[in-house]
Amino acid sequence: MKKILSLVLALTLVFALAACGSKNQDPGQDDSQEPGIVAPGEGETNVPEDGTEEGATGSDDAQTSNPTGGNTGSTNSNKPSSGGSSSTQKPSSGGSSTGGGSTSSDKGDLTTLMGKIIKGTESDMTVITEEISPDAFKSNLFIDYIDGAKVVSSNAMMGSIAHSICLLKVPDGTDAAKVADQINKNKDPRKWVCVEAEKAVVLQKGNYILLAMSNTDIVDTVSTNFKAIF
Repeated sequence: MKKILSLVLALTLVFALAACGSKNQDPGQDDSQEPGIVAPGEGETNVPEDGTEEGATGSDDAQTSNPTGGNTGSTNSNKPSSGGSSSTQKPSSGGSSTGGGSTSSDKGDLTTLMGKIIKGTESDMTVITEEISPDAFKSNLFIDYIDGAKVVSSNAMMGSIAHSICLLKVPDGTDAAKVADQINKNKDPRKWVCVEAEKAVVLQKGNYILLAMSNTDIVDTVSTNFKAIF
């Protein structure tokens, strides 16, 4: 009986040792790996699901702007801009020109600029702000169409109200001062039916020209706004 118990205990010990040995991991297998996942090696970069490379930072401090237009060793992550272009437009050296060939200093979209120019002139009068076609160029500015020029106007909807604000941008190289002088000489504050604008002015800065014809308060306000912008 003792021999049988000794044999059973010996077999139990053998099986226990065998079971412990089977739980040990194969020495050739890397503990850092899990089935189906490949550990990144040297030279590889983990890319999260959002597509942003690890180590890249979203803060502006990670990029160094070089005044000459180059980057000084910074990594440019394609970060979506919010509300505007990520590039910075540098004003042209020499500023705006008040005579001779005009020098472009782009202030942005003409319609947006018009909104800033007529700010503070709100009244019961209904106006239409729109870009002027070449066919309507002369009826608004009193000169022939200039190839490449752009115009936005803010005119009274009713033809019996003397109100017209026009913002003209002439192409680079155009003698903007001469164009402004022509508009000033040809302007007609009585172009409306049976009414006349109280005041009419022409202002020019760089390649931008403003023609304002309306009541005195409105003309003074848009003139002040124009000078403040340009």
